[in-house]
Formats: sequence, structure tokens, C-alpha cells
Amino acid sequence: MKASTRYLHAIGLTVGLGSVLLCSAPLSAQTFWTGNAGTTNWSDGFNWIYGVPPGLSDNVVFDSAYGGVVGTQGLVNNFVNSPFTISQLGFDTLTTSGYYTTQINPGMTVSIVPQTASANAIAVGAWAGTGTPVAGGVNDQVYATIVGANGALNVNGASGTIRIEQPDGTSGSHWATLDLSGLGTFTATVSNILLGADFPLTRPNGTLVLAQTNTLTTGAWGAAIPGIMLGCGGASSTDGGAGNLTLGQVNSFNADWLGGGRPPRGLAGHQHARLPHGYHQRLL
Repeated sequence: MKASTRYLHAIGLTVGLGSVLLCSAPLSAQTFWTGNAGTTNWSDGFNWIYGVPPGLSDNVVFDSAYGGVVGTQGLVNNFVNSPFTISQLGFDTLTTSGYYTTQINPGMTVSIVPQTASANAIAVGAWAGTGTPVAGGVNDQVYATIVGANGALNVNGASGTIRIEQPDGTSGSHWATLDLSGLGTFTATVSNILLGADFPLTRPNGTLVLAQTNTLTTGAWGAAIPGIMLGCGGASSTDGGAGNLTLGQVNSFNADWLGGGRPPRGLAGHQHARLPHGYHQRLL
């Protein structure tokens, strides 16, 4: 996987007896965790591939190809030690290569504000680094964890998507998981939440384990895939996906639509619940 360029190279032009140095401003791009600083703090620039901590324009990706991975699920290997606002967050490391577990320290918040319309605000799957879901190996699994009992993760992207899924054309154990069970607060305002649900991908599977306290708000009915969808994929009855949503201690949903099964819009075999506009349900 190749990272996109964060900075245009400085270009030196010789003009007459002098020279002119043209420098560009930073571009919106991916930045990868490397863990090369000898610390595990997000604020240390040398833990990131471009030598600076991520900012509002950055799509943060955790990919074992760039380092900092550990072999034990749940072992914290990167700490959010100050507040951060980024554009997107992705995890694409297969469990055969290792795990990333992020801890948001007490009182700290990671805010995700997508800078591109209809972007994946959060993406978990072997495809996450590219941003476009594609089939992987039949048994490919990605398991990402975010913890921090007094930390918070906020997503504010009204046209964005939370997409957790690992597709493959053959039945197998392929799966993508985002585990927030050890996190204090999760708040998201997005167009849709797709858990193993992305027509016409074949057999996408995904799980979201919610934080201790959650407030999820999704787009209004009328969008192509509105609200919260679990287990939808493929053009035939044998190509569907599987999606799991595990609730936290306190769960508040503001959604027009909750569905699972085949594609939306009333296709045969599809099961869904159309909720009253502006529906709010608080589950304890």
C-alpha cells in the first residue's frame, strides 16, 4: 500500500542570477502510525510517517506495513495524550499481522470531522487504507480496539459513514470488528452506519461493540442507505453479509431507519424497520 504525498516537494528554480524557492502548503492526505519515536503518544510527531502529529486535514490509518503493531489483542500500543481533531480514522491490519489498541486518556477527546463529503469517517477492514471496500482473503480478519474509561470519541460528519466490514466472495471466517467496550463515551452524527452491509459486495461481515455511553444520530429517510444497516450484501440470496451491534450501558439512537438483510427499497427478502422521522430511543 502506498501512502499519498502529504507535502509537495519544494521546487527550486534558477532565474537569472538568483533562485526562487516555491513551497507548497500541506495537502489533505493519509498519515500512518509508525511508533518509531520510542514513545506511544499521539502528540509525538516521530510516531507518524511524516514526522508531525495528525491534524484536521489528515486521514489517520493504522496499518502494520508501517510499524507499531503488537501481537496481543487488547494490549495498548498508542495513547491519545491530548485532544485531537482529524478527518478520518481507519484500521486495516489483519489479525495474522497483529493488533492496534488505542487508549484515549482521561479527559481527552478524539474528534473526527471528515473534510471530504460522503467520506468514511471511521473505516475498519483490510481495505480501509484505500477507502474503498474490496474482497480480501476468505479468512481475513481485522480487529481494532479503542479504550479509555474517561475518554471520548466524537464523529461529526452528517454526510459521512461509519463502515465496518470485511467482504469476500467465498464463505469463511472473514470479519471486521471495532471494539469500543472499554471506552467511556462515543458520539456520532453521520449519514449511515454500515456493519457488514454494503450492497453489492459479497458476504461482508462486521461488528461494532459500543462504548459505555453512546449517542448515535443518522441521516433522514430518503438517502440511498440511510440509518443503521446490518448484514446486507450481494445481488443474490446466498451473497448476504452478517452484522452485529453490541450495545453499551447507555445507548441513545436518533434514526429514521434500522435494517438488516438484503438491500433496501423493498427488495425481496429484505427485513427492516422504518422508524418515525426523528425517532429517538434511549436504551439503558
